[in-house]
Amino acid sequence: MVRFVVVLLVATLVCPEAVGSASEARRTVADELVGSWELVSYEAHTRSGEVSAIFGPRPVGRLMYDADGRMSVHIMDPRRRKFASDDRLIHTPEELKEGFDGYFGYFGTYTVDEAAGTVTHHITGAAFPNFVGTEQRRFFVLSGKRLELKTPPMPRGGTEVILQLVWEREPANNQMQRARPPRALEPRR
Repeated sequence: MVRFVVVLLVATLVCPEAVGSASEARRTVADELVGSWELVSYEAHTRSGEVSAIFGPRPVGRLMYDADGRMSVHIMDPRRRKFASDDRLIHTPEELKEGFDGYFGYFGTYTVDEAAGTVTHHITGAAFPNFVGTEQRRFFVLSGKRLELKTPPMPRGGTEVILQLVWEREPANNQMQRARPPRALEPRR
């Protein structure tokens, strides 16, 4: 018995992956998605080939996936003007429209289908009430620190579009504090 324990201990020291589980040996796409992603671009593509930048040339956004299957995404137009009042419930109809039209976010859980190349967001809460309780499928391409997500065709402003979002993996927060100062936002004129 002592000889067996010694052999097992030596095997663990010499070749630790031999005693690890199969799930530890192979990282999945779901594992690679886990983390925080910064929005690089957000575009709408029409069937006729027109491309428009949603929320301007430099939209701001963050997409987060955690290891327990939860996700959250927030995207905004950095050119949105502030409301005249600091009370979010006191606003003009124009301020409310611009505030709502210039921000989009939702949260929930997610599942990955590697074979289909899709990640599906199961929406629990959203700025757009019609998204609550829906499943939003996204086609993905993951390459190093870049993640590209595309929607199936969907309506936007009365036109059918495919939304294309490009994300870049963010460094861990302690690295981010040193890596770069926060981006200043220019208000819409």
